[in-house]
Amino acid sequence: MKISYEILTEVQFEHEYFKGIFSVFKIRPTTASSKILLNFGMEFREQYGRFYIYFDIFHAGVKRSREELLLKRMNLIFTIELVDSQFFNYTARFETKLSQELFYFSNPKRDNEFLHKKSLVSNDDLYKYTSRFFREPGLVKPFGILALKLSTDLRKVYVIRFEAMATYWRYVLVSDYLKAIPNAIVIDKEKQQVFIGPKSITLPSGAIYNCFVSPEPIKLSCKALNRYQLLESSAERPLNGRVIIRALQNPNHTYLSLLPPEEDAEPNRNYSEIII
Repeated sequence: MKISYEILTEVQFEHEYFKGIFSVFKIRPTTASSKILLNFGMEFREQYGRFYIYFDIFHAGVKRSREELLLKRMNLIFTIELVDSQFFNYTARFETKLSQELFYFSNPKRDNEFLHKKSLVSNDDLYKYTSRFFREPGLVKPFGILALKLSTDLRKVYVIRFEAMATYWRYVLVSDYLKAIPNAIVIDKEKQQVFIGPKSITLPSGAIYNCFVSPEPIKLSCKALNRYQLLESSAERPLNGRVIIRALQNPNHTYLSLLPPEEDAEPNRNYSEIII
């Protein structure tokens, strides 16, 4: 029997933090959808950060096109399991109780590459978890549900894209060498923007050090941005002083800040600490 597969559609998972495709989910077709895939000569294949639906163009010995298969207007349902415990350390916060809700992604809009309602996954894609969300026997609440409508306007590629968390970056000078530098400043050389400081901060050990805080939130990234520098400034040329550290490191997303917020800062302000 001749078997030849072609791609029916592809779903990619992307994240701003990784600047593209990332892999933190396990995708599974529901029991009912697995039967549909089998009965109609389709196959689910998962790869790094994406999955594909293939179809046999010689199903039951008869050649068929992608368009002919899509005329049957079937629906496939998938569960999404989160397998990265650090995911919410680098992903934009959702104003919700995630323990009671789940994400729901689907393709109702024609010619829209995104399976969510806005350009990035948002609170608008969260729904209260009840039995109507395709609960299967023995299945705990999944991270999300993905519903694909296989119709004639099915796109070849869909995207689910998450937003990176934005925090106030706080550089803390703890080494004896850096503490001794007069008129130290931290700058964003791309924006020619000076970080606020030096300010005093008390570490859990009780030691007091100087820190510099970004004037606005900065999105976290796994890529080295190479935008932030430590300078010894001068009154005449504050943004062109002697370079002490040419490229300050990014925050480590696995580290959760336990240091106190700034005085008079707005509540619930998120910080990322970089100890240098």
